[in-house]
Amino acid sequence: IESELGKGTTVSIYLPRTRDNVALEIAARHDGPGGGRARILLVDDDDEVRAVTCDMIGELGYRIESVGTGEEALARIRVERFDLLITDVLMPGMNGVELARRVRTLDANLPILFSSGYADVQMFGEELSDETVLKKPFRIAEAARRIKAALEADVQSEAVVT
Repeated sequence: IESELGKGTTVSIYLPRTRDNVALEIAARHDGPGGGRARILLVDDDDEVRAVTCDMIGELGYRIESVGTGEEALARIRVERFDLLITDVLMPGMNGVELARRVRTLDANLPILFSSGYADVQMFGEELSDETVLKKPFRIAEAARRIKAALEADVQSEAVVT
């Protein structure tokens, strides 16, 4: 900050360059299964995290809807069709792993991704692996890659069944 009496103030901000692959983020918005067609249900008990995550996934071109509890998610899944479920692991009441187990009884083929800021998520169940957990905070490129992989895996499993 430079300030001179009678002349004003100049504020300079220097930001570091990113090494993130911007091309991946742009491509994720426009290719792969879904893009604007895939419908995703996000479950997170933290209102602010849920809002930011919804904005991020929406930026990728997916149709995103969200709820704050596992019970709300189950109610929606009973009457609506989603292409992917993304759920927080640690939530009061029903945690994300229990939600996933209950969802499997309603729709065994619905792909599920877990999100967690907790370091040792494996203690919550064998469902949690490096491929199924988005570690918070995650970048948009990582979310794009995981969502695309989950949707493609679902498409491939449907192709094998038919």
